[in-house]
Amino acid sequence: MAYVDLVRFNPWWANAKAIEGDADILRFNEQGIKFYPQFDVGEGIFVLRGPRQVGKTTLAKLKIRELLAGNKARNVFYYSLDLLKTPKEIHDIVLEYLEEVAEEGKRFLFLDEATGIPDWATAIKLLVDRGDIKRSDFVFVTGSSSIDLKKGAERLPGRGIEGNEFYYLPCSFHDFLKLKGITLPALNPIDSKEFWEQARENAPKILELNKEFRLFLNNGGFLVSINNGKSELLMEKYARWLEGDFTKWGKNPSVAKEVVQAVIKKAGSQFSYHALVKETTVATHNTVIDYLEMLEEELFLKTMNKISLPFKIERKKEKKAFFLDPLLCAIGERWAGGIEFPEASKVEQIVAAHISRLASAYFYNDGRQEIDCVAKIKGKTLGIEVKWSDNIKAGDTYAVKNTNVH
Repeated sequence: MAYVDLVRFNPWWANAKAIEGDADILRFNEQGIKFYPQFDVGEGIFVLRGPRQVGKTTLAKLKIRELLAGNKARNVFYYSLDLLKTPKEIHDIVLEYLEEVAEEGKRFLFLDEATGIPDWATAIKLLVDRGDIKRSDFVFVTGSSSIDLKKGAERLPGRGIEGNEFYYLPCSFHDFLKLKGITLPALNPIDSKEFWEQARENAPKILELNKEFRLFLNNGGFLVSINNGKSELLMEKYARWLEGDFTKWGKNPSVAKEVVQAVIKKAGSQFSYHALVKETTVATHNTVIDYLEMLEEELFLKTMNKISLPFKIERKKEKKAFFLDPLLCAIGERWAGGIEFPEASKVEQIVAAHISRLASAYFYNDGRQEIDCVAKIKGKTLGIEVKWSDNIKAGDTYAVKNTNVH
């Protein structure tokens, strides 16, 4: 690895102010609405997982800008692993930095998009075990697919990674509103009295909230789409990234499209794996399971298990699926050939995605009664029935009221 290639990624070694001219920093500064999560820089290895375009690279660059204000510039290292293919390449690049550039003191290493390299963790493990990376150093590893990022993290036990694995997800609707300057209380959904009191208190905001929810429903919670909308270019690029990941892992992108298309056709209804097989060209339900699991590892969509009551997870029975964000839903619709969810189904998916941030989300359906979303929160079972209509009837809550889900 030529030294000049390291310098291209780290221009602040020559001039700390060069970070201000970084392309990701410039794009961030140009955004009308800005957001990034804060985190403390400690010791050890930090792993950050998140969908593409959520802002992981920008987050790394913003943290680098903060670090440059109080640390030696040559002790801050960034490298994009997009074009690398082997753990040895990672090892050699990091080792060259540590031996030829880094100075005495704590070092901060940012390794971006590790998921493109199978067994990436073996390089980090060797560098740590040998003492090249010290326990006082900070190593920040990101990736868009949790498949190999997760496997890699599991290969680093006892090396400062415990408790340092995080997800960076698109903004929730609550965070979306905060970015727009609209403040709502963070409610405990289990405390029904407090919930309804706050709902009544904030009722005058309903027109404003409806307007903003429409925007969220259309564009989602990615900062790029909040600021610029869901462009055709953005959705096309994301689809190409998905196809590339499937190809990289030895899967057929066309089959992935078929599985997504089959899920969309179910429009939020429960399905069996065998039912999805009939909607695709695959031969067995095991293949469908394989592709759904990969779509979940890609942080693209998520499957829900059915429960029976009292709370028992029925892993072998029907499933439901939801996209993790409205933008991802739009990308899925486009990628799968333009088949669209009914709007009510999209709203139900938003609720399921938000509940899944608090706890594992499930659903209930005994053939007569159905509850769209069920979760265990603080030891209590919470059932949520989603209605997207101007005419809500008493019977619409029958299932929630007539089961032991409250």
